[in-house]
Amino acid sequence: MRLPSRVHLLAVLLLCAVFSSTPIVGQAVVTGAIVEASTGRPIVGALVLLDTARQVTAAGGRFHFTAVHAGARTLRISHLGYAERVETLDLDTDDHVELLIPIAIEPIALAPISVEMRSRRLLDVGYYDRAARGHGIYITRADLEASQTTRVGDYLTRVPGVRRAFVNGEMSRIDMRGGRSIS
Repeated sequence: MRLPSRVHLLAVLLLCAVFSSTPIVGQAVVTGAIVEASTGRPIVGALVLLDTARQVTAAGGRFHFTAVHAGARTLRISHLGYAERVETLDLDTDDHVELLIPIAIEPIALAPISVEMRSRRLLDVGYYDRAARGHGIYITRADLEASQTTRVGDYLTRVPGVRRAFVNGEMSRIDMRGGRSIS
């Protein structure tokens, strides 16, 4: 038995390559691009479903389906951050359809995020433990804003055991019970 020559094998491979990329006669081809509705910018990475066949858009937002059976076909486009779009295509045998499909931006609603930070220094000196036990007086940003004072020193005079010391009509320090001062 004689083995096929390299030329014969090359010819067979070439024919297979040509016929595999050429649509089958009697079936449609659907190609197109997905773009952002407001700007016309191509959308790369959009999922395009044609019935059960699927593709992800490449450069230029392009997609390409071959060997599509004639009849009513559902085209579904989705991408994170965009509104899903569904179209019905009515294809005839041997149709070659080129589509330009805009999809609208649709922001994703996220649950609120709460961030709580604790200072390592305040943790080390026991601040958070004292606050949890109710030992001491704690002033928050909300307290300062609600008081409508323009100076922290003015607010501190409301705290028992704290007084302001003035020199030449200017506040120079804040004295606290126990002999501590803040200048």
